[in-house]
Amino acid sequence: MNISLLWACASTVSLILVAYVNESEGSIAGNGANVCSRSQSFAQQYQRSYQMSWKKKSSTKCGLWGWGRCTVYRTVYGVAYRAATRQAYKHVYFCCPGWKQQGSGCPTAICKNACVNGRCSQPDTCSCDAGFYGPTCDR
Repeated sequence: MNISLLWACASTVSLILVAYVNESEGSIAGNGANVCSRSQSFAQQYQRSYQMSWKKKSSTKCGLWGWGRCTVYRTVYGVAYRAATRQAYKHVYFCCPGWKQQGSGCPTAICKNACVNGRCSQPDTCSCDAGFYGPTCDR
C-alpha cells in the first residue's frame, strides 16, 4: 500500500475522532436535570444596508441636428452593504454546582470526600450500602 495513501487515511480517521470527542464533550442539553444556564453576550457580525448614490457617465446626441456627442452625468441610487457588529445574547448551559457533565447531561453528583461503601447520590451526600453508615459510609 502506498505510504501517502495510508497517511491520508490515518489523518482522516484521527480528524473524525477528534471532531467526535469535541462534540460529545462540549454541549449540554438545556432541558436536563441539574443543568443551569446563564445569558452570555457576544459580538455578532452581520451585513448592514445603507443607501448609496453615485454619478454615472454617459453620452448623448447634442448640437445641431444631434450630430455631436455630449457627456452627461446622472445620479444613480442603490443599496449597498457593509460589515457591522452588534451585541447579541445566547443561553449557555452548564452543570449546576455539585454536578458533573457526562455526555450531553449532568447526571453525576460530586462528593468532595469519597463514598467508601456507597455511592455519591447528591452533591456531598453518600448513599450507603447495606450495613454501612456515616458521611462517607465508612462505619
